[in-house]
Amino acid sequence: MARALELAKRGLFGTSPNPRVGAVLVKNNQIIGEGWHQRAGDKHAEVLAIEDVSVRGLASAENSHCYVTLEPCAHFGHTAPCADALIKAGIRKVTIAMVDPNPKVSGKGIKKLEDAGIEVVTGLLKQEAEKLNQGFVSRMTRQRPWVVIKLAMSLDGRTALSNGVSQWISSPESRQEVQRLRAQVCAILTGSGTVQGDDPRMTVRADDLGYAHSLISIPTRQPVRVIIDGQQRLNADFQIFKQPGKSIIVLPRGAKTAAQFVKAVAQHDIEVLLAPTISDASGDHVDLDFVLQQLASKWQVNELMVEAGAGLSGALIAQNLFDEIQIYMAPKVLGHKGKGLFNLPEFEQMAEIINVRFQQVRAVGRDIKLTIKASDTSNSNETKENTLVSGV
Repeated sequence: MARALELAKRGLFGTSPNPRVGAVLVKNNQIIGEGWHQRAGDKHAEVLAIEDVSVRGLASAENSHCYVTLEPCAHFGHTAPCADALIKAGIRKVTIAMVDPNPKVSGKGIKKLEDAGIEVVTGLLKQEAEKLNQGFVSRMTRQRPWVVIKLAMSLDGRTALSNGVSQWISSPESRQEVQRLRAQVCAILTGSGTVQGDDPRMTVRADDLGYAHSLISIPTRQPVRVIIDGQQRLNADFQIFKQPGKSIIVLPRGAKTAAQFVKAVAQHDIEVLLAPTISDASGDHVDLDFVLQQLASKWQVNELMVEAGAGLSGALIAQNLFDEIQIYMAPKVLGHKGKGLFNLPEFEQMAEIINVRFQQVRAVGRDIKLTIKASDTSNSNETKENTLVSGV
């Protein structure tokens, strides 16, 4: 199963919105076939493992033992059911790391295998498998993506100078790692302030990933770019809307600027999401919980990476709509007038403060990376390694 998980990791950059899955076939204590899901629409891991048997010059997979990281599917999608392929191949036993979290299919693959007389065991390295697919699990069980807020800051907690200049706070090694993080996620979320100030592209640049081997498939897809424009300050001329791949502009319902983005769809792959607003002491704001739910249901976003300023990052934290914060802290001092990490409401009592927990601290180049988890995702039994890291 550990080998199957290694194989599954090879699909980190390509399987979205599908889960990452690996499979190993064993017979007479020897591996006779291996496979891993590479991208949505392609063959699944179990089918590739069965095909690998003949590639190795062996007769068949009959009476072998299949180790697979996710319950084999029992329904027709882009491909035929994997459970059927295992039954047809004459597999005698299937060990599954995790049951499919999709309530529409959960347990059906197991039942089909058992009805065919195949022995099924579940739960081997379950936590590791769930960790690898935490975004897929989140979308299926919570109906929202796994949300990771990425930030770079100085030693004194500043993200930019007072005039907005921030290139570059972090080291080249940290920036390379961020490229790898982008390549893993389904979508990147930012705000209109960041787009106005930096005019970013927010794309994955394959040449900057730093991989010189073929163990990880270099991505050909771009993550969906999601831009919150609650104040209706943007137009379709910014760089972020002209890049390969899809952009989603989130506007408040009734926004006057919606029409111009609808017209731009013909030229660029832009979609408009009209969101309800909520009001607080500082004014009206796009309902972020609604946005996350729509990204999960309409666009099948598993993991969402947030690359935004203090306003949007702070709003997600204040509303407990995040799962991880990844901070790259550079050995630099920007001064007390520099821009801070988060804009949050003033707390008057310690009972009001937001508690998080450190999961990992490690060096990246000359920087220190802090991986922080939201308190409500705490699990004393979870593995230490974080999925959305570059050590792949």
